[in-house]
Amino acid sequence: MAANDAATQLNDPWGALVLRKVDVFPGSLDEVLAALDKLNQGGGGVPVQSSFFVSETGLIPVNAASANLTREFRAVISRTDANNSTVVLISLPAEDREGLIELMSWDTVKQAFNFYRRPAKREWHWKGDSGAAFRSGSAANGCFKCHVHGAPIMKELRRPWNNWHSEVAGIPREAIPSQELRDSVLFQQKSGANVLEPIVRGWINSTVAARVNEHMKDGILTGAPDLVRPLFETTTVNLGSSSRLSEANTPTLDLPMNFFVNSDVVGDVLRLPALLSGSVPQVKRAFYKATLAKFDFRLAEVPLCDAATFCRKGDTHFAFFVPVPSFGDTNTIRQLIARNVITQHFALSVLMVDFPNPVYSASRSRLLRYVPLTAAVQNGSSDLAEKTAAAIVQAAATLPAGSPEKRFAANWALAPNQLRAAADARVKSYLTAVRSRLATQAGFDAYTRLAQSRRNRFARSGLNEFPLLLPRTNLPDAELHMNADGTVAP
Repeated sequence: MAANDAATQLNDPWGALVLRKVDVFPGSLDEVLAALDKLNQGGGGVPVQSSFFVSETGLIPVNAASANLTREFRAVISRTDANNSTVVLISLPAEDREGLIELMSWDTVKQAFNFYRRPAKREWHWKGDSGAAFRSGSAANGCFKCHVHGAPIMKELRRPWNNWHSEVAGIPREAIPSQELRDSVLFQQKSGANVLEPIVRGWINSTVAARVNEHMKDGILTGAPDLVRPLFETTTVNLGSSSRLSEANTPTLDLPMNFFVNSDVVGDVLRLPALLSGSVPQVKRAFYKATLAKFDFRLAEVPLCDAATFCRKGDTHFAFFVPVPSFGDTNTIRQLIARNVITQHFALSVLMVDFPNPVYSASRSRLLRYVPLTAAVQNGSSDLAEKTAAAIVQAAATLPAGSPEKRFAANWALAPNQLRAAADARVKSYLTAVRSRLATQAGFDAYTRLAQSRRNRFARSGLNEFPLLLPRTNLPDAELHMNADGTVAP
């Protein structure tokens, strides 16, 4: 980069205080950490360090059955100042400390993350900043194929963290093939995923807030479809699971509520009483075990097990590992409401169009086309909800009953308190039906098929990077959805 371009673009700690200052670029992780240590001497550094480890092989027992398993680990290292107001996040293959390094560093000038990769030992590439996740040409490409919100990602963002070293499932020393890694300070002083989770949540929140600010200027809301997309479409997902081990002997196991409904928004943000009880769906372990056998669940490095590769019958470490609404999407919706970009009434009207499908909803996705490019902002509030609703209601007049437009129009026509009451009743009825179906083998079989359909959808994304992340089954690849009566259908 030309010096003036670097001065404009790279004002994060790594860009401004390391890459723009040195004659020889850091070529290894040890050199990266040493370069960051030097910043502490001037009082403007990032001295607080934590290290974290994740692996799809880390919790698989070390025994004769796993002798041919190729064990793989990644490390994440965070460096922050004492107030956590600036951060450098480093990710790399844990076994190869000279290998590829990916680094994100917060630029307080741009209020965005700068993304860097070190593909060659003495070479660093700037890959863009958070804004590039939404620009034509760079969106859904390069780093932003995974970092779709221009922010850090942690696929398993909440307890019990199926593949992370954590307080509930520690990666043992014997699962680490490298003696050097086992003895390293990074591994010996590692922290659990419970420490990383609030760091990631906080920086996603900051990135989303900066983006909303960028879109609301001078009395105009610009780029509205991209900004509100998470209300209508699944831009990315997190992965959630039961809190129960797949191989435990408990009589029941819990299932993640946000597999059935977007409890993070409908419950935590919109506060529907039906989702405030804290009660989650349960299934008999006997039903769960039967589905594992019936659908040939297995963890395997290749689709068809062979003698040369690892293959083990059963599910992931924690049971029922499934795609769920991402924190990036739900936090965006939360901030859009808090900043008066949209109203609670509008958000609930959209979500109730297809609330039994919290991810991958074709019905909600269809409504995005009615969002105008711009909206007016007056006294801190936009008219985006009213303009979008008017367009949908107009289109609904000529469309058949049951269309997404008709369903939205019926929701929007209700007064806010009427819609809340109706929505709460519908969610309660739906969850009652779900629990009733979970009391039967056939009902849980259907939800297992739905879970696999959503896993297959996720597997086609850039986030499906490792062969042992998801279980394999004998189920066909089919697009399934949930109905409001708790049934599953094509």
